[in-house]
Amino acid sequence: MNFLNPTKFVTRSLIGTVGLSAIAFCGVAESVKAADVNMGTDYLYTPGGGTTFLDFEGMEGLGLVRFQGMPIDDTKIGFTDTIVQRQADCTFDNNGSCTIPIEMTDLKLMSLDGTLLATQSLINTSTGDMTINKNGTFSSILTANVAIADAMTGNPIIEIEKVFEVKNARWSPNPTPVQGSAPPLIINVGDETISRGEMVIADDQTANKHDNGMDDFFVLTALHDSGNGTHDVFRACDTDPNDLPCKRPVPEPSTTLGLLFLGLGSVVGMKRRDKAKK
Repeated sequence: MNFLNPTKFVTRSLIGTVGLSAIAFCGVAESVKAADVNMGTDYLYTPGGGTTFLDFEGMEGLGLVRFQGMPIDDTKIGFTDTIVQRQADCTFDNNGSCTIPIEMTDLKLMSLDGTLLATQSLINTSTGDMTINKNGTFSSILTANVAIADAMTGNPIIEIEKVFEVKNARWSPNPTPVQGSAPPLIINVGDETISRGEMVIADDQTANKHDNGMDDFFVLTALHDSGNGTHDVFRACDTDPNDLPCKRPVPEPSTTLGLLFLGLGSVVGMKRRDKAKK
């Protein structure tokens, strides 16, 4: 989706001085407004404590299950368990906002009792939109397709589709930590990172830090709500989240989160998958 202002062309005629054999004429294009926030990737961490849960409402014999994050690859991306790509640059309109496409490419959550593993579906993508506001808030809506498997055997149990929404969460244009938190994981262009389960060299899309003069985007905290399930995240650090420096950020009074949750009903769709043969 392209939110750049339409290109305008201005024609200027340059008349040469006396003695020139011809009149010089050239067209000069007015520059398109540069983007305000880079495209890139959000590397997120899901704490334990029961704030993230899914209610399966009896499907496959499952009820309400609480989850916590598991590192996707702690050698490359710290203790990240959720990866979301912002797939276009953001250029603020006259109201100070922009809307861009997003996609959750990677996910790894474990139930608190250690029996279930939740990952991004290999069959259906998880996509949506994010609205970024110049005042430091953002909202998003994401249709998540999540595969649930037996954590011990890896056998698939069920795949679910749920719509998650967050409103008025907070973001920062730079990685400066808020009071009580460690600096976030930094992935520069050219670093090794993980995307769609594979190790890649970070480009503009898969990096979260760019050196091109535009702002970057770092989630402070956000609670995504689906009505009968929530996914509670904050920006990932490259240290063990159980260490005090990487505990949940504690925003200063001026940056206190104002989250407004919109329940979008129960599971939009549940797709039974055949048990894998041993």
